[in-house]
Amino acid sequence: MKARVWMLVLVLLCLAGSVASCGVIVCQVEYLRRPEPGVRVVLEPGGTVQTTDAAGRCKFPGLAEGRYDLRVTKMIRGVLHGAVADEVPVAAGLAVRAVTLGLTPAIELSRYLPFVVGYQWQYRETIAEGGAVVTKTRREKGVGTEVIGGDTTVVLAITHSPAGDERKEYVRTASDGHTRYREASAADTINYVPPMHFDNLWPLGHTAKVECTMHHDAGSPDQPLVMEGKFVAFENVTVPAGTFGNCARLEFTQRVGSQTRLMTLWLARNVGIVQTVEREPGKEYKRALEEYKVGPPVLTPLLPAPRPLTPAL
Repeated sequence: MKARVWMLVLVLLCLAGSVASCGVIVCQVEYLRRPEPGVRVVLEPGGTVQTTDAAGRCKFPGLAEGRYDLRVTKMIRGVLHGAVADEVPVAAGLAVRAVTLGLTPAIELSRYLPFVVGYQWQYRETIAEGGAVVTKTRREKGVGTEVIGGDTTVVLAITHSPAGDERKEYVRTASDGHTRYREASAADTINYVPPMHFDNLWPLGHTAKVECTMHHDAGSPDQPLVMEGKFVAFENVTVPAGTFGNCARLEFTQRVGSQTRLMTLWLARNVGIVQTVEREPGKEYKRALEEYKVGPPVLTPLLPAPRPLTPAL
């Protein structure tokens, strides 16, 4: 009976408007193969939000013909769970597209890549090439902001000791994900066109892909860039800065022209990158976190405290 009422309402809506704008997405969300109620489902473009009912379902009616993305999230026993569906096709004229998604543990990049003015990280960096190994100290610090294409980016200054490869990166991490806009050094400035953007939500096992062009201000030919990443595991990682539990391990393949680089990153919540391994033919880069300073500045108390307090990460 409810299904008939729903279809009658939909038909009336279509008659009042245009049949071409009456596609429907029905989203079924499951957890451990059972319907999951109370799940937040976001439809893009548009940002329309629905919540699954007792049967684990929600509907997005009255959609124009096109392709849509679904982002699904729920906290379960204190752990973020999520699922994604990209490029869901919707046809016109009362066409119904059913999508079933299973929740898995997930991360939001905005909580694992906290690039903020004043935050800083120091790494031990080793470069192995042709049988030789070079060790450097790498420092990264958010030193300011700059508006690029209407977006406010954080300027990340990267320096080395001994000196070499000094540059600035222009990035933005927000609720919609992580975006890289530009890299600038004394020799060249590289603009990513369009900016290299990864969505915020990464469920376990999720694969993401971005494509853009690297435009060199120094006059070198433009280079196509393709990067594919996958969230493969939660792992504990021990580096000089300490042991970090439940780090998100992300694996990437980056292709620039005919060159391929394999990258593995371990990210700690509210800290950032704690370890990386990057490989390309004949060369390997490793980075391990030694020190870091994130979070609000520490205020000097007016009266002596009975003992020092360690801020929670």
